[in-house]
Amino acid sequence: MENHIQDSKNIVTGHIDAQGNVIVGDVQQTVNYYLSINKDLEELKAKIEKLEKEIKEADSPKFKAYLQKELFEQKETYQKQFKAIEQAYYDVMKFNFTDEELKELQLLFLKGEHEEIRKKVNPVAIAHNIEMREKANEQDAYKMLVLAKSMAIQFDNPNRFEKTVEYYEISLQAERNLTNIFAFAHFLQEHNKNNKATPLYEEALAIRRQLAEVNPQTYLPDVGMTQINMAIFYLQSKPDKARSFELVDAAIMNLLPFQQLGYIQNYLKVAFQILEALGVDIEAYLKEKGIG
Repeated sequence: MENHIQDSKNIVTGHIDAQGNVIVGDVQQTVNYYLSINKDLEELKAKIEKLEKEIKEADSPKFKAYLQKELFEQKETYQKQFKAIEQAYYDVMKFNFTDEELKELQLLFLKGEHEEIRKKVNPVAIAHNIEMREKANEQDAYKMLVLAKSMAIQFDNPNRFEKTVEYYEISLQAERNLTNIFAFAHFLQEHNKNNKATPLYEEALAIRRQLAEVNPQTYLPDVGMTQINMAIFYLQSKPDKARSFELVDAAIMNLLPFQQLGYIQNYLKVAFQILEALGVDIEAYLKEKGIG
């Protein structure tokens, strides 16, 4: 891998579909690189390789069964952490920072230098600054957002969840914006705090709808994609079939005018999968909506 990718301050952004697949090649390449040098994942892989070797060399069937159980658990842990770290990299790369200080935090995040991020972002000072001023501060909001994202993937920290929530809340206090609202909602959903996630998801959707009213060509796809994510939330995490259908139905109507775009096609595929999961007759639905 070339050094200019490792040291780049211009993080490439791209579209991500519902499965987390990045459409732009440079983004995928960069994420794969940072995943390949992630120290936490390297340590887990080393543990797995050590266990596999011990299993081959084990003479006792009982001890071998014990090692196999431990190997299974380590592999599950690896898959879970890999997925979380990979998504976190994608999320942070979407932050289109222009401020040099924020760009530096973004790069430190990708390099896995979480302690450096903690040193550079002082939550206590930022919380104090929020109390001392009346207007919102976007830079402090994003600093705390990066810190929250950083803490969220420090799986060995016993206070990981509590600290992540604290940092997200300070980010929202500094400035409520679409990025930190949606990110916090998703984090809460992943930790089964669905009652707390629900109003944040609804707030994020309301913001995107307001933006779409002013500039539908630019923001209507974002409304549709948010509705897809929320339809999944109401299908799986906080079951409400009526609300899920309402959201996915609206999402399809919002996304159809942009279906020539590859990433929109991916979202539409997910939308129809949601309809199927809700027990909707797809042929009858298409006919009713006049979709050919």
